[in-house]
Amino acid sequence: KLTRSKRAYAELAGRSVKEVVGKPYYEMFPKRSGPLPLCAALIEQGGTGEEEIRLDNGQVYLSRAAAVTDGDGRYLYSLHIMYDITERKLMEQAVRDGEERLRLAFSAAHQAWFDLNIRTGRAVVSPEYAAMIGYDPATFEPTLAQWVDSLHPDDKEAVVRAFGRCLANGGPVSMEFRRSTLQGAWIWLSGIAKVVRWDNHGKPLRMLG
Repeated sequence: KLTRSKRAYAELAGRSVKEVVGKPYYEMFPKRSGPLPLCAALIEQGGTGEEEIRLDNGQVYLSRAAAVTDGDGRYLYSLHIMYDITERKLMEQAVRDGEERLRLAFSAAHQAWFDLNIRTGRAVVSPEYAAMIGYDPATFEPTLAQWVDSLHPDDKEAVVRAFGRCLANGGPVSMEFRRSTLQGAWIWLSGIAKVVRWDNHGKPLRMLG
């Protein structure tokens, strides 16, 4: 049962502070048939925790709580703070939806992207790129050296020169070339690359394309 309450909590329940104190919180806000999992866990185990509470109207709250115990470690009560995180969750969902639309657009257009750490030579690529060249996106670990090694002998010199120009002037630089797939076939690719980050001495650090 509630022993104390801020007015803001009582307002969420549509009542006054006097009306909510002494009542089981789950009958006030959020309305549930019994204690929330976090509250039950604090009674059993003590400690701290947090959980998200979703209402039927689409609002989402984050509840952070800490158990208060006596000198023998027995549970006395718990303190709860609730935050309205509805806007944050909507923004997170919008980002996920945007990423999904972008992924579908790349797939439909047979396009992909890469993000190269120039200093280490390691790259992150979209799943579509790995699939284009026959690799499992979940296990593919691309590097700059691997990409150079995969270039067709007749294209390698020109592509490496274009890559060098991009490093020198930042790009964007366009390239068309053949590269080998995991299965040993040659496929034509058209790409564009641009340096997007430099260190304090003007040396390129990151390239996107």
